[in-house]
Amino acid sequence: MWTHLFYKFKATGDYNMSLGLFPNVEGVEMDMQYFSDMRPGYYCFANETKEMTTEEIMAYFADEV
Repeated sequence: MWTHLFYKFKATGDYNMSLGLFPNVEGVEMDMQYFSDMRPGYYCFANETKEMTTEEIMAYFADEV
């Protein structure tokens, strides 16, 4: 299943969920951007992060899905 809310790995049953789903999370810092090659040009985050393109993400999770 593909959604902006969560992603479930078929092999492990693990979920990857958006932090925005949890309103009371404190002390968490964004340190990774997925699909950075698809980011609109007007997006600008204040902190420097690691970035992974669509190709890199698909390769990274290929064995997990």
